[in-house]
Amino acid sequence: MAGVRATTTNVAIAQTSSTNAGIALNVSDGSVNVAVTPAGTYQLTYRMCDLSNAANCDDATVTVTVNPYIVHAVNDAGWAGFATAPMPRIAIRPPHQSWCETM
Repeated sequence: MAGVRATTTNVAIAQTSSTNAGIALNVSDGSVNVAVTPAGTYQLTYRMCDLSNAANCDDATVTVTVNPYIVHAVNDAGWAGFATAPMPRIAIRPPHQSWCETM
């Protein structure tokens, strides 16, 4: 590729293997997607080929480490009381007076 950066416009990529079905290569953008997968270390192997020279290919391996999801619950305390909202303002007008005169 003569020093040209590999992108999805000048190379084709394909997943050749994965040690877990939840780890897969997104061939449209080259990212590695990790679905719900148990904690552990996994490998995904892919092949990249130059679109201008299909014989120019290379394989590579990505190592993905999935850390365990730890839920750390702690006891807490608190209280809830009645909330007091401010009272709405009400305009009271004397009889036979329009709203415009009271405001």
